Amino acid sequence: MVTDAVRNLVKKAAEEFRLPTFLPERCVHSHSETASCRACVDSCPQNAWILDDELLGIVPDRCDGCGLCKPACPEAAIQTDYRIMSRIRGKTTAGLIACSLSLSNSSSGKEVLPCIHAVGLHDLLSLYRQGCRSLFLLHENCDHCARGKTIHLRERVAKLNRLLEQRNLLPFMYHRLQKNEWLKLREEIRPAYTQPLSRRSFLRKAFADLADARLDKNKDQAPQQKDEIPPGKLLPSTKRRAMHFCFPEIEASLCNACHACVRLCPHDAIILKETKTTSAYKIAPEHCTGCGLCVDSCDQSAIHLQHWKKAGDLSVPLTQNTCNACGAIFYLPAISSPDTGTPLCAICSKTNHARNLYQVFNPDVS
Repeated sequence: MVTDAVRNLVKKAAEEFRLPTFLPERCVHSHSETASCRACVDSCPQNAWILDDELLGIVPDRCDGCGLCKPACPEAAIQTDYRIMSRIRGKTTAGLIACSLSLSNSSSGKEVLPCIHAVGLHDLLSLYRQGCRSLFLLHENCDHCARGKTIHLRERVAKLNRLLEQRNLLPFMYHRLQKNEWLKLREEIRPAYTQPLSRRSFLRKAFADLADARLDKNKDQAPQQKDEIPPGKLLPSTKRRAMHFCFPEIEASLCNACHACVRLCPHDAIILKETKTTSAYKIAPEHCTGCGLCVDSCDQSAIHLQHWKKAGDLSVPLTQNTCNACGAIFYLPAISSPDTGTPLCAICSKTNHARNLYQVFNPDVS
């Protein structure tokens, strides 16, 4: 006889398995109180994520485990147990992905996800680096699904293909199959390690499995998660002005060179590069995750994030100045540096030096 305690235990275990893992040290709200990112909240079709001045959290009873918040988070602060596996098909590698709603609990496996749109850029680039060039999808009509209001996987693949083609690389082939076709294909193609192994390959796999087991055993003891690699760094580098997933653009005419963006960027997408003769802000598009901290930190509204575009000028030349009011050394973009007049730093330019800085209190005067 199943008791209520057992039912509650099973329900709790199911909820814990369904809920995503949140890594607060990666979240932009841990880096800045002025962070405006709402990616997790806006992507959730169940309104399970809560964000206000006091709290960022998830309501367990609302979460259905769709995983759509994971690809939405620019800093990979949200993790799930879903893993996309590549499989060998003849001489090529293919990726199989299915929506669980299409299978009606008739099948399971690593390639079966609550929603195919939970596959993000990191997942796609990881498959691509494994040699995968074809995606075989099984899903229903997403326009009739509450989860289909997010960015669709087909759209994400199309944008990624534009980046790959600009680098003279083969794009992903996107194939949507019927249920019987998808299940038959899964039976026909297997992961590489299920193929017959030579003695040397068998030993290599045994050692690899042992290492993976030890890693799984000790992963909860790790003091901190490794930072996720920005998507741009997973792409092959290119010397020409290619399209990028995301990058900050600085409008030099508005910038006051306060360095707030340089200090807050967690990935060095904007750095201050100084030599003996020159100084400049340098932008590295491949380092950008699109977290928006640089935009939030700029009180001059001089920074804008560009998505899926070619990068223009990736350098903002600066000139060094000495503040006539406080004597501090400060920078200004070369385009806005004063040729004449009194140069003031960002602090002193906002301060009225004619006002009284203090008052003398005389107790004898009533």
